[in-house]
This record gives sequence, structure tokens and C-alpha cells, in this order.
Amino acid sequence: MNTGNSLQQENVTTRRPAKCNSENDLTKLEIDMTSSSTMLFENTMDSLPNLSTIENPIVVELKVNNNNLALKLQSAHKEIENLITENFKLKRELENCQMVIKTLKQLNSTQNNARKQSTIYKLNTEKKGN
Repeated sequence: MNTGNSLQQENVTTRRPAKCNSENDLTKLEIDMTSSSTMLFENTMDSLPNLSTIENPIVVELKVNNNNLALKLQSAHKEIENLITENFKLKRELENCQMVIKTLKQLNSTQNNARKQSTIYKLNTEKKGN
């Protein structure tokens, strides 16, 4: 454990604050910092590559693949919404058809009962007439 801490302490760099002995030094430091602040950071960061400009082919391929999958997912969601809507319409149509069938069965049953009653009436009147 101590070796890890010692390695971390070796790799840590600290910046010392600039010393100012007078107000003129402070003004000069402010002017220097504003005029070359980007240059200061550019020079100190030269040891690190600008990772935002490096395009790794694997990363590019993964981004393209991710975009394609996102488009497919969006398309699948729209298809699911369309199927849900169609399913709802078909269920409503099925209910309507079932109601029509039920009504037609009731009408048919009523007509059959009326026919049976008229047939029974005719048979009864024929028997009485004989």
C-alpha cells in the first residue's frame, strides 16, 4: 500500500502561485495572464493529445451502429403503436359483429316461436274441425 501512495505522490504536480511584490507586478501578471492565457494552457497541455479530435475507427463504427439501432428502435415503436391502434379497432369491430349476431339470433328465435305457435294453432284448429 505504501508503494502505491508513494507513486501517487511522485506523479502529483503542484503549481506555485505567482509572487507579487508590488502593485505593478500584480498588474503585469494580470495583463500577461489575459493576453496569453490560452497560450499558457496550450503549452502546459502539450503532453496530452487532444482526444476530442482523434476519431478512433472502432468508436466511429460503434456510433454509426448505435444510430442505426436507435432508428430501428424508433421504427419498432411506431409499428407497435400502429398495431395497438389496429388491434383496438378490430376489437371494437368484433364487439359490434357479436352484438349484430346476438340481435339476429333473438329475431330468429322470435320468428321461430311465432311460426311454432301458428303451426300449433293451425294443428289445434284442424283437430277441432275434424
